[in-house]
Amino acid sequence: MNIRFTWERQKADSNRQEHEGVTLEEAAHEQDTLKSHYEFDYSKAKPNRFAARLTEDSLMVVLDPDVAAIFPTSEAGRSTC
Repeated sequence: MNIRFTWERQKADSNRQEHEGVTLEEAAHEQDTLKSHYEFDYSKAKPNRFAARLTEDSLMVVLDPDVAAIFPTSEAGRSTC
């Protein structure tokens, strides 16, 4: 599987300015603090019916309903590129 990442210099500079002076330890503590705010209700979770189709090198993309309405099939998504 081939994954390509791009670096956005402007976004990186903006993030650096916004978080200037924050140590790695402080950032890690903030992340731990945020985790305590989320409580997930897994009682409504369903088994992934597509899991058996996935292989180690598969990539699954889940579209939001509004996007899926525009691209109802894989072919529809590819035709706009």
